[in-house]
Amino acid sequence: MKINKTNFKLFVATCVALLFIALAVDTSFAAFQESGWGARPMGLGGAFTAISEDVNGMLYNPSLLARLQDPELTFMYGKLYTGLEEVNMGLNYFAFGIPLKNKNGTIGFSWANFVSASLYDESSFAFNYSKVLGDGFSGGANLKYLSHKYTLDKYSQNDPVFASGNSKGALTIDLGTLYRPQVFNENLALGLSLKNITQPDLGLKSKDVVPAELRLGGAYDFSEDILAALDFSYRMQDWGSASDKFNVHIGGEFWFIDHLLALRAGANTTEVALGFGLNPTLNNLDLQLDYGFIMPLLVKESMGTHRISLTLRFLNPDYVVEEKKYEEEVKQQQPKIVIEEEMAPKVELRPELEAEPALPEPMSQAESALLEPTPQIQPALPQPMPQVEPASVLAPESVIEPVVPEPVLQVEIAPVPVPESKEQESSGIFAEAQKQGMDVKKEGDKVIITEKINFKSEKSQILVGEKQKISKIVELMNNYTDYKATIIGHTSSSGGSVKANLKLSDLRAQSVLKEMVEMGITGDRLNSLGMGGSTPIADNTTAKGRAKNSRVEFVLEK
Repeated sequence: MKINKTNFKLFVATCVALLFIALAVDTSFAAFQESGWGARPMGLGGAFTAISEDVNGMLYNPSLLARLQDPELTFMYGKLYTGLEEVNMGLNYFAFGIPLKNKNGTIGFSWANFVSASLYDESSFAFNYSKVLGDGFSGGANLKYLSHKYTLDKYSQNDPVFASGNSKGALTIDLGTLYRPQVFNENLALGLSLKNITQPDLGLKSKDVVPAELRLGGAYDFSEDILAALDFSYRMQDWGSASDKFNVHIGGEFWFIDHLLALRAGANTTEVALGFGLNPTLNNLDLQLDYGFIMPLLVKESMGTHRISLTLRFLNPDYVVEEKKYEEEVKQQQPKIVIEEEMAPKVELRPELEAEPALPEPMSQAESALLEPTPQIQPALPQPMPQVEPASVLAPESVIEPVVPEPVLQVEIAPVPVPESKEQESSGIFAEAQKQGMDVKKEGDKVIITEKINFKSEKSQILVGEKQKISKIVELMNNYTDYKATIIGHTSSSGGSVKANLKLSDLRAQSVLKEMVEMGITGDRLNSLGMGGSTPIADNTTAKGRAKNSRVEFVLEK
């Protein structure tokens, strides 16, 4: 495997440019301390600069939404430093992202709020745009409006600090990039972001600049269920200790029970964190509930910080509508095909086979009529030819030799040769698949069934309700036990790179195989294969075409 040199050079150039910008900015006093947004990121110790396809990542790296496949929004609430007396501080976070059509990027919005009851309120509004710029390479930007406001009481309202007002706001910009090297099959992600580039001054009386922040991170997917991440962050300020400026974040995440439950652990130089997530799917709505517990290392009197969030992913409504239309078209065409196939076997069947059970009765009457006179006629005939003359005496329609019963019995058994039974059984499994409403065709001795099995976006997890489609294939194979199946996964050309789609299709085929084994089919009867988007059956430029191309095929043969 080779690295795409053009995209790699573009990624390096972008990183160098961001580093030069970081070196050019002034170190200064600080406002808007980074509080950590999202229960999932904080459950990973804040290591989130290279974890894409999650709206929680918008304020960590603006490019992370570029690969978002479905509209997504999240809500978070955090309670800071529980256990401290007379401390009432909280965090609120809301964000959403919407992928644009025809791969024109993703737009997003977020609101992050820190509040200290009756004292202080700090908000950040961010408008995001990100886009995949090449295989494995993406970039993004945030346009942010930062504002803070003090609540005045009778003691502070005459303070000269607030002579010009008790609030102020300003605009700033974040830039970010993400790169997934092809040499690692896109399992490795590298991210770089530079935040608050313009370093806005939010001071009411004296200068109070929001410092720029540089973040560099990496994440590695060991599998769809195991993730590890490492980040380095540096706030360009001239005050505080080293831990106020430089931080190292590390975290890990493990999903199990078919990607339903997650456990997380993380740490940085000032905190340790634990967390979990629940990820059920209801029809076309993917829900994710996350919780993070963060224990500060420098505030010993505290019982820790709690964050809880709810994320909703709307599984591409346009895609679902087009997919349902396609399935309806297939169903409308099915009755015509079934009628034609039901007629075909009737033409091929031999009448002798249908009448086999009734053969003995008519034969016994004819034979008895024929065999009874034979002993009476034979004595009158010349001795040299005892068996020839009865043929001239008998009526033409009754000319059957006494040994006829044996050939008749042999004829009943003979029409069951092995080749004919294979053809007969093949047409049987084909006809049964069509009667069940499956999209099925024959290629020689192979019976190919195509199913629209829905998975989580860019994942191999089978959605709830789709397993019923797989159970029909299992039932078919249980009825025809000498058939084996090769499960072939296909994707559309949308989403990731060619290699990423190839890997995804292979993982999806393996998921279907695993499900069939759990339903009772032995592993020696199954095989799986991923074809990516290499064999489209429709136009990938339309939602309807992509719905057709993203499919699973079952090739049944003996």
